[in-house]
Amino acid sequence: MGNHLANISPHQHILILMIFIVRHAERADRAGHPELIEVLGDTPLTQVGKTQSVETGRYIQQVIDEYQFKNGSTEKMQAIVFSSRFLRTIQTASGICESLDNVYEKTIFLEDTIAQFKDWNVYEEKTKGRLFLSQKAEEEQKRYFNYKVQESFLKDPVFLDYQKLPQDDLTRQLRVSRLLTRCELMSQEMFPSTKFYFVIVTHNSNLRNVMKFHLGIDGPKRRFGYCAIIHTTLEEDKSGRLYRKIAICGENKHLKSLEETSSV
Repeated sequence: MGNHLANISPHQHILILMIFIVRHAERADRAGHPELIEVLGDTPLTQVGKTQSVETGRYIQQVIDEYQFKNGSTEKMQAIVFSSRFLRTIQTASGICESLDNVYEKTIFLEDTIAQFKDWNVYEEKTKGRLFLSQKAEEEQKRYFNYKVQESFLKDPVFLDYQKLPQDDLTRQLRVSRLLTRCELMSQEMFPSTKFYFVIVTHNSNLRNVMKFHLGIDGPKRRFGYCAIIHTTLEEDKSGRLYRKIAICGENKHLKSLEETSSV
């Protein structure tokens, strides 16, 4: 598993934080089932998408296991999992959690800063109320995902100010970058990297925003593949300087075996 954090000597750095930012899995409306949006409020995953999610969780757990093995750690690290409140991201997060050894509070935390919307007022007044979570009772929700969902424990007053700003690309980039920065701060104060890592399940546009605004690199011109991963770390060198490092850059090569199986 070349070029992963697991291959970095602990004597060369101090790991502050690991984050996996994941695009949702295959969505049903773009696989020939647009009618499901009318039935469910927003689009679910296909069966292929559900398999992609579980495989993505296995891959993330493999990266974590390799890191812990290389660093001699025996305590199972906990994943703190965030998702936007769209059904496709929640289902993806649920599939990922099924393959992880240890999920913090066995919960998926809903975070609006990583939702897919261009204008906050449209999202808040129209889109949000039509989504699956707003329309369906809790018992019916359990048919679509296995993990408990609840509002994010991150309360960021700055996010409220975004609602007053022009809804342009810069504002959208600021939202997701702000979330990652909060995770970085929490890893130093509340969730040490020896025990916790973060998984953020979001949308194509937010992966692009993470790369461009938070990491300072250009993403692909095309869409990211389903379950594409950006794996980024915050590390401290010997002089005490903090820096961000990219271990996986918007790839979904971990799904290649699924594609090969389906083509046989």
